[in-house]
Amino acid sequence: MMKKIILLLIVANALSATVISPPEGIAINKLCGFIESYKYYVRDGVLTSWEDVDKYDGMARYAGYFGPNKDISQIYSFIPASDRGKFTKGELILIRSNPMDWPDIWNENLTIGNAHAVDEKDSKILKDRKRPIRYLIYKDKNGILLTEWWYEDEVQAMLKETGLVIPPPTPYRPAKAATTSGSGIPPSIESKNLTAPSGASNAETIPTEVKPES
Repeated sequence: MMKKIILLLIVANALSATVISPPEGIAINKLCGFIESYKYYVRDGVLTSWEDVDKYDGMARYAGYFGPNKDISQIYSFIPASDRGKFTKGELILIRSNPMDWPDIWNENLTIGNAHAVDEKDSKILKDRKRPIRYLIYKDKNGILLTEWWYEDEVQAMLKETGLVIPPPTPYRPAKAATTSGSGIPPSIESKNLTAPSGASNAETIPTEVKPES
């Protein structure tokens, strides 16, 4: 069983630490919060398109996180509602269409598991840590919405096991008459930490960035 990998940025002393999420991680955490709040707008609604994201939240909220001339709809894919239940851990809602490089911001102060002496096996894990990853958003079997990152080899193993196919991204092109300002999520919803482990927060710093056990 793979050990959890916890990324720590020491800010005061050995007992006080936070994790800085890369810009893309911040954007995905924001989207995760919106997906949770979507049910307040559409009863029993299943979010399946960037059109609904723009209508109820505003695509402009996700601008600037993915580099020049890129937006979230060009990089992430919604899984068709009929296929989401094939996911091994619940319902896969959204996933990065292609893997990304290991974020450089995670290279400092990386430890494995609990604070313990690093043995030879752990040293190898640290050495191999810079493998490509993907962010994903899914609802677990208890109905909790989660944001996680997986190594690309883990994603491929999951796809092979489940038969899931990640569709290509469908870049969002708003109609000329449409606005991208969104209707505005009430502050009580927008600011609430709506997600659980793996850094599901709208803040730029999060308590932990945890690689789930597999």
